Amino acid sequence: MKILVASLCGLGDFLLFLPALSLLKKRHPSAQVDLLTFPNGVQELPRPDKDIGEIFVLPYRKYTKDRNFFEAGEDVVRSVNLFLKLRKRRYDLIIWPFAHTTAQKRFIAWILGGGLRLMHRGPGFFSGRAWFRKDLLVDIPPATHRIDRNIQLLAALGIHEETSPPISLDFSHEELQQARDWIARQEMGRKGIRLGMQPGGNLKFNQYRQWPPRRYAELADRLSEAEGYVPYLFGAESERPLLEEIAAQARCKPLLVCGLHLRQAFAVALQMDLFIGNDSSLLHLTAAQGIRTVAVAGPSNPYTNGPVGPQAQIIRLDLPCSPCYPDGFSIRCPHHVCMAKFSTNMLFAALREEGHRKRVVDISVSLSDFPELTSSFMEERSRWRAPEAERMPQ
Repeated sequence: MKILVASLCGLGDFLLFLPALSLLKKRHPSAQVDLLTFPNGVQELPRPDKDIGEIFVLPYRKYTKDRNFFEAGEDVVRSVNLFLKLRKRRYDLIIWPFAHTTAQKRFIAWILGGGLRLMHRGPGFFSGRAWFRKDLLVDIPPATHRIDRNIQLLAALGIHEETSPPISLDFSHEELQQARDWIARQEMGRKGIRLGMQPGGNLKFNQYRQWPPRRYAELADRLSEAEGYVPYLFGAESERPLLEEIAAQARCKPLLVCGLHLRQAFAVALQMDLFIGNDSSLLHLTAAQGIRTVAVAGPSNPYTNGPVGPQAQIIRLDLPCSPCYPDGFSIRCPHHVCMAKFSTNMLFAALREEGHRKRVVDISVSLSDFPELTSSFMEERSRWRAPEAERMPQ
């Protein structure tokens, strides 16, 4: 059996698909499982010939640089050529991890061919209908986590599991030892509790989900001074200016985890005692591996998007306009107060509460402190229904 995982989605989305992938491989242990992905780091996570057969990276420079008109045209031509190459492989199953099902993805699925095309039903006219007998669309149950939505895809194949395995990248002993050695070289004898922070995370497309950089500097100082934490700032090489900006503002001299191969960076993250960040990829891994993980949430729905694990926690302001990312209003919001007015003191106090094991913490606020939430703004918010291209399922 030949299977293609069409992971044309974000890095975090791919991580949330790993439990389903594990169950799929368990049911079909001899199947050849290949991966199609954007050049967004997903290609660095699986181990070829062990986790995945072949990895095909879509030549789509939108994820690596700003493109001009001619480069965008080149990307389209090269992408279509890759799709046609994969079509000739005649996969028995092409499965799409949960993400926004658009008309464009349905068109790509048609080009790829395959014996069965399995994905979630989209919200629009073209993305929500099975146009061909090989299309198998699964409805999205409301208010379910993305991990569960991916597991429900497998139910359409007759694969039923009461419990799903945790997100895991199955690091070798050598990889983890290399991470510990790297940390020892960075710390140079500096002792303390390790605090990981991911202040970025695909900011080119999700900047409205970012907690302000100065807050990370303030929180690092507070935790370092109060509890002896040694802060580590995690980010891609493209985010180095952001990490350096935060490090320059902090008195505690955070260490930078930047420019590493993605598996190396993830292995370093697993050595942390506490991990804090935006709604982004690393938090899903650390949470699943039992590390105390705290997501600073605003536009995202904490019940469908947040990290899952025995010590995972999502902290947010209890505002009437949040969450707004699923319906696309976060792009339109003029002030993003759910993140901009989420103060360091609020998060620090929530972190130190004895009831910190509660998964979702809604911080009560006085709406008088949020004059931006006028009646006209709330009216517009309640009426808003984004075009299909901007909507995500709740």
